[in-house]
Amino acid sequence: MALGWEWVEFAFLKAAEVVDRNGWDLKLVYNDFGLDSPNKARVTYEMVKDINERYADVRPNGKPLIEVIGMQGHYNLSTNVQNVEENIKLFATLPGVKVHITEMDIALPPGELTPENENNQGMKYAELFQIYRNYAAGPANTTGNPKVIETVKLAGVRDVRDGWKGGEFAMPYDYDGHAKKALLGILYTDKFLATHEYIEPDTDQEQKQIDGVYVYDTGNGDSWSGANIILGNDASQWPWSTTDEDGKVAFTPEKDATYRLSFNYTAKGTSSIRVRWIKDNSNGGYTSADGAHVNSYPYSANEVAKHIPAFFNSGMVNMGSYTLTSEIKLEGSQPADGLIGNIGIRGGGGGNAFSINWIKVEKVGTNGEPDTLLVNWPEGLDDDIHIGRKHQIKGSIRTVPALPTSLPP
Repeated sequence: MALGWEWVEFAFLKAAEVVDRNGWDLKLVYNDFGLDSPNKARVTYEMVKDINERYADVRPNGKPLIEVIGMQGHYNLSTNVQNVEENIKLFATLPGVKVHITEMDIALPPGELTPENENNQGMKYAELFQIYRNYAAGPANTTGNPKVIETVKLAGVRDVRDGWKGGEFAMPYDYDGHAKKALLGILYTDKFLATHEYIEPDTDQEQKQIDGVYVYDTGNGDSWSGANIILGNDASQWPWSTTDEDGKVAFTPEKDATYRLSFNYTAKGTSSIRVRWIKDNSNGGYTSADGAHVNSYPYSANEVAKHIPAFFNSGMVNMGSYTLTSEIKLEGSQPADGLIGNIGIRGGGGGNAFSINWIKVEKVGTNGEPDTLLVNWPEGLDDDIHIGRKHQIKGSIRTVPALPTSLPP
């Protein structure tokens, strides 16, 4: 990055110069994701407060340099709506600053649109829109709360099978353009909340985790699908590899040995996968060197990747199941933020709607073939399941009636 931390204020100063010189009726917006997090909201608040105070006199008519905070609303069923409200109240204390809700969607577990999840999505939309109305800049806000929210914009209208939030049923209309309960929650917030409540969905028996392998699945309530394979926790031997789970690791690699990673996944919106280097056992935390090369090594589904990061981005379709393979040699000398670390399996192209069915890691022998099984997740899964039943996962879409044309009394 060519600029340091000052790039934000530099960008707003230049934008303000152009807007004010031309007399344009535009507002300068700082738009960011993750502002339902109290910690990130606090950092954003302090940044905007500092910048606006230091440049209080640079714009005509007392305009603040940053006029609006845009809260990207990429939510899911686990989103804490109380945090959202508290963060809006925090931003409302900034003099002259308004709030825009942008790119809003509420993702559901992929695979099948169940009645329970559709109902719960409607509840979440209704709860959030009730908050937005109660802090609206317009006449809908009769609460005495700050009139700070000027606009709410959705990320789309209809559910999509591919692309952003593909397979996650995130919008108020289904694939066929029929209204879902989400639309009722948006339009008739109070009535919906008065007549509905959250439904606890039936859950399948959880797959048993094994030491050092952490599998995430949006179908089980995780925000992001994927998996981590922890390779070691001895900083003197593998300085890049860390875990905070009582030292549990999948295995400790041998210097200059070759390993084969195979995993089977089902695409439920995301039909590309990246195998990446991560620094710890969190669902993220990529090494900087990985980030610099994340798209540099593309592969198709039937190729064996000889590099990590590996970007499997062709030969796969939505709702298909595929086995992807990477074969690499680990020699362990790279620095902690280099192209080596713990292994992460993540969605590609901004999507996260997929399920991992099984993972195997094998050590490759001198004959070039795997000879030692090191990781077999889920524990006890046999080869018949690897090549059979798990490949037959199917999804179905539930159609819901269109919204009545007449409004309720």
